[in-house]
Amino acid sequence: MGDYAIDGKCHNAQRGSYGHECGRPAVWIGETASGFRGGFCSECRRYGDEARDVVVWQRFNRVNELAR
Repeated sequence: MGDYAIDGKCHNAQRGSYGHECGRPAVWIGETASGFRGGFCSECRRYGDEARDVVVWQRFNRVNELAR
C-alpha cells in the first residue's frame, strides 16, 4: 500500500476542491470496503466527504503502521 496511508497527513479532499487535500496532521486511518487506506484529521473524519466511504477507523500510530 506504500507510505500514502502512513505519511501522517490528512488526505481528505472535499467535493469541488479540485482534489486539494486537507494536509493537516492525521489522527485517524480510514479504510474503505475496497481496502484503500488514508489518513484523516479529526475534523475531516467527522465532516469530510471522503470519510463517508470509510468502513473501518483506527487511531493513527506510525509505529504500528510501519510494522504492518
